[in-house]
Amino acid sequence: MIMQLEEKVDAIECQIGEILELLKNAGGQDSLPPILNDTLKQLTTIVTGLKEDISQAKLVEKSN
Repeated sequence: MIMQLEEKVDAIECQIGEILELLKNAGGQDSLPPILNDTLKQLTTIVTGLKEDISQAKLVEKSN
């Protein structure tokens, strides 16, 4: 189950990266409305937190 979650989080991370790349090519992240820029930052923070939680869950799983 942890592996499935990790795969889904990785997919989300890739999608965020693709969105950021598209935005860079379309005029840059600085040209975004602040709400969209803030949302992308929040999503990135959430994904980073999830990846850390998954790493911790893996360590717990290995120790059991």
